Amino acid sequence: RVAIAGSAGGIGRFLIKHLQSFHQVTGITRNTSAHDSAAALRDAEVVIHAAVDTKSLKRSTFLSANRELDRFVLNHALNGQCKLFIYFSSMVVYAGTEPIDQRGYREEQTLISKRSFDPYTQLKVEGEARVIEACRKAGVEYLILRPTIVTGSGLTWSDKLYGFFRRLPLGVRGALMNLIHIEDLCAQVQNLIASSARNEIFNLGGIVLESETFFATVGRL
Repeated sequence: RVAIAGSAGGIGRFLIKHLQSFHQVTGITRNTSAHDSAAALRDAEVVIHAAVDTKSLKRSTFLSANRELDRFVLNHALNGQCKLFIYFSSMVVYAGTEPIDQRGYREEQTLISKRSFDPYTQLKVEGEARVIEACRKAGVEYLILRPTIVTGSGLTWSDKLYGFFRRLPLGVRGALMNLIHIEDLCAQVQNLIASSARNEIFNLGGIVLESETFFATVGRL
């Protein structure tokens, strides 16, 4: 039994569709009542937290709302049947950290938090620490997932970006982009659930392209 918090979001919509082929899946959205959300979280053996409250983007209210959301999801999951808690973070957590070597960032790096971080980056840095601490205290296994740039038809931000660069195919000279297709990301999540990997952090990426090449290609579509 799998519960997905944020199942109506960009990644969540694809996750629920993909994982239904393997598991009994319950989706939780902002329209799900608190009672039903709590019941679904407590009943699930695997909880995937991919939810972000975006009702307010003001720093103070964004962070307070999402800290409360994290606590709600963790509290009900870890006091229920949960055996594996999966938290969707992001590669933005490396914003204050230099690449470990020429190959880029590594999961074992210590994250550096800065007051200049935007609210989303701050949330994900805090969120990872919050999940790890809570899961260790409750004796529940966890996985932290850090996707790169998620792309694919049907993702709102991706479709808008493609539409813009079809009209104006620009890129940053020499800049590299690491992309992961949404279907590949969903497959990776299922592979990790089925694997023995536990209590680990995973950077999830795919193809590395020069931004000029990527956007020029999009412009020709």
